[in-house]
Amino acid sequence: MTRLNLSRALCAATLCAATLCAVALAGCGDRPADPPPPPAPDAAPPPPAAPTVEARRARYEKRPTVTLPDALPAAWRRSVDALDGRLVEARHEVRSTAGREDWRAVHLRVRVFGLDDAVRAAVHGALTALELPDLPPLAAAPEDFWQGRSQAAGPVRWSVDIGRLVAPPGEPREQIVELRWRRAPSDPDDPRDCRKPVPVEAPPGTPGWLTRTTHKRTTRRRITAAVHHAPQARTVELRMLFRNGLAHDEHVRHLAEGAARAGFVRESGEGPRQRWRHPDGATFAFDPDTRGDLGLGCKLAGPVIAIRLVTPRP
Repeated sequence: MTRLNLSRALCAATLCAATLCAVALAGCGDRPADPPPPPAPDAAPPPPAAPTVEARRARYEKRPTVTLPDALPAAWRRSVDALDGRLVEARHEVRSTAGREDWRAVHLRVRVFGLDDAVRAAVHGALTALELPDLPPLAAAPEDFWQGRSQAAGPVRWSVDIGRLVAPPGEPREQIVELRWRRAPSDPDDPRDCRKPVPVEAPPGTPGWLTRTTHKRTTRRRITAAVHHAPQARTVELRMLFRNGLAHDEHVRHLAEGAARAGFVRESGEGPRQRWRHPDGATFAFDPDTRGDLGLGCKLAGPVIAIRLVTPRP
């Protein structure tokens, strides 16, 4: 190869290498950039601070309260007062019985503010004052005793349940004390027919028109009466026993007429099953009660009507 040809070959090789390098560099410039690293996760917000004792106490003080039923025995009133809490619900019921110990039931819900041990001690003291059967000593009461375990002795059955709102350990908190008590004498071995059982009184505060309409007659008796106080409404529940179907039908008419005179307007139903409403929001209803056994100690010998009057609280 001549010197001229060798020079030309070297130039061609140099030009080719330069071209390949330029192409390579251009290709590198077109390659997509690597994706940016993902952003660091935000730090978790700190947990909200627990309400202070003062804030929890203020919330407790704002709980709406109710009054005890007027017919509740004095011992129950003293026990509720001893808890120094806020009564938020109360129910009291009595039933006619066939010459035996009276049938009575009480259900109370009280909110109390304090340390756990202090609240338990106060509740135990209230139960002691009521002379409840089978009440264990405070120090020996098992945990499930405070969680609604039923206690029974003879005709009496009762339970206490304490629910606690959340609070930091060792600080006072709001607690819900619920007490249920019932005395229901056992039925006799050979119960007789209920023809004229001893009537029970209507709960104090029952409107006069309803008390008069359910008053004792030769062919009818008021055999149960209950009152329930809640922050939203006051409820009166009655049951009437009739000697026969004719007395029953006549009383249905009297109930409807009494409701109409009291300003109620019928919303639905007819015969022994009706619903009425008052312009002030009260409701009145009655229905047949066909359970057949109300624990009266006698066999129901006629039809029964259940009556319910609900009056909203202002």
